[in-house]
Amino acid sequence: HDSPVVFPLLLDLKEKSSLETLCKEHSPTVVFHAAAYKHVHLVESNPFSAILNNVLSTKNLLEVCESIQVENFVLISTDKAVNPAGVMGATKRVCEYLTSIYGQRSQKNYLSVRFGNVLGSSGSLIPLLKQQIRNGGPVTITHKDMTRYFMLIPEAVKLVLKASTIAKSGDICLLKMGEPVKILDIAKNLILLMAPKDMEIPISFTGLRPGEKMFEELYITGNELQTEDEDILVVPNGDQLENNDLEQTHKKIETLIELAQKSDKESIFILNQLVSSNYVPPENSKSFLLFNSQKGNA
Repeated sequence: HDSPVVFPLLLDLKEKSSLETLCKEHSPTVVFHAAAYKHVHLVESNPFSAILNNVLSTKNLLEVCESIQVENFVLISTDKAVNPAGVMGATKRVCEYLTSIYGQRSQKNYLSVRFGNVLGSSGSLIPLLKQQIRNGGPVTITHKDMTRYFMLIPEAVKLVLKASTIAKSGDICLLKMGEPVKILDIAKNLILLMAPKDMEIPISFTGLRPGEKMFEELYITGNELQTEDEDILVVPNGDQLENNDLEQTHKKIETLIELAQKSDKESIFILNQLVSSNYVPPENSKSFLLFNSQKGNA
């Protein structure tokens, strides 16, 4: 076999015409879509940019994949898309909707894979804690009881690849990540491993910030199906849209994008409507202020 050729290409997925040119030139048969703004606090303060970067990019990519008959499309999603507490999770939930819509429309294998934190990935927790310990502290933890799911990079990659071969069109795959781990326990263990015995490293608790949750959830309905791989569960047809008309949801997402392009605060209201009747952006965030001022006008 010839060795695979890698083409490193810089492209803004919000620019649909250059994306079309690229896809026609290279004709991919499998697409893994991992591009997103993922940093919760930054996204919470910049909701319009986040909607365009996460939602518009996904819609553009799905449209182009549909037009050139891409067989397999895998959206890398997040546990933050479950009962979202902030703009980042909400935009990724809408990306899951889009993947299901285009999967059902094209009848190709378009699916989402949802998992928690990947250790060692860009901007992740462990490098930050290590740096704080090297600096002599304080080590900053949100709350003594806060938990997160964790996975190693090779595990995440293996499971994403496997999920892409198991799932059917419109499914959401959930990667089982074991038990959630207390952030405080991770910090204490790192201090034990890294800090000199005679050095006291203080730990300070900063409190929840906008868009954060005390614990993440991987599952919504309890109707998830076991697959041939014990670490992968499937939510058939993406667990949503059964009560919604596909076209209606698609139109609402188009409206969301159009409003975000105009920096119109009503886009936060539409985002809220799309992901959950209970979702309200957290107080003391820019999104919350925009959302509430719009709600007052509704």
